[in-house]
Amino acid sequence: MMGFGDDLLLIYRNGFKTEQEYEEEVKAISHLLRMTWTLDNFCISHELLDHYRITSKRILIERELKQGSHRPFRFFINKN
Repeated sequence: MMGFGDDLLLIYRNGFKTEQEYEEEVKAISHLLRMTWTLDNFCISHELLDHYRITSKRILIERELKQGSHRPFRFFINKN
């Protein structure tokens, strides 16, 4: 699940004193996101709705993700 290519907007009340503080903060947040945005964590936290069935089977979730274009009436449901 890494490599989404999404932009991340950071808003701080007090700002940064130096460019180095800013770079360190971005690196720390980037590291944290890389650890959490994995296929394992995605499969644990989502279910797949297929027409009328809901499944938590990892192999089916992975297969649907790897297809690229999703078939009609297939949705990922976050368990949160």
